[in-house]
Amino acid sequence: MSTLIRTDDVSRADRLDFVRDMSATMWVPMDCCALGEHADYAEQFRVSGLGAMQVVVMDVMPIIVRRTPDLISQADPDMLKMVLVCGGNSCVIEQDGRQAPVSAGEFAIYDTRRPYQVACGVDGEQPVHMMTFMFPPSLLPLARNRLRELAAVRFRADAGLGDVTSQFLLQLARNVDHYSPAEAARLSTAALEVLATRLAHELDVREWGTPESRRHALLTTMQA
Repeated sequence: MSTLIRTDDVSRADRLDFVRDMSATMWVPMDCCALGEHADYAEQFRVSGLGAMQVVVMDVMPIIVRRTPDLISQADPDMLKMVLVCGGNSCVIEQDGRQAPVSAGEFAIYDTRRPYQVACGVDGEQPVHMMTFMFPPSLLPLARNRLRELAAVRFRADAGLGDVTSQFLLQLARNVDHYSPAEAARLSTAALEVLATRLAHELDVREWGTPESRRHALLTTMQA
């Protein structure tokens, strides 16, 4: 079941503080700064659980969120996040000296243990319709140092594997309220397999680690 959060229920003067507090509670501590004159605009977040993954479907006006070393020292849950743009405006994800401009159907991943910046709505005044997925990196059967190579890398929704990955995750998140807990757990595992396939393709990894690492990823999924 989803939880709907709307910032238009909060006074205009308090909306950014509300978003900061909500981010710290639901994700990780982040600083938020509205772009241009958009601090007054309402934003909407629909938060759901999908097995071991947290899924958030959101419509946000132009805003920049940053995770700094000071904020990391306050809370370090060790998570991977993925931003998938569904439509409207675009985003730019920055981490480890790389920038990933992400438009509709495209996604990028980043690590909450290292500083990052996400600029939402960089191409104009219209809102961004986007999704985020957050989960422990241990759920992916790929080495952590290899995952780091993919932080702030643009994954296009091109023909073939790129389009399959984006469409699967889009449909999965859009229908999240219709799954039973058991179905959500199985679909979460399937989503991680699809994502791992796409990431392994980008890394040109033909074997996803040792059998032990795959068993560890499966065990971590079950525990989560």
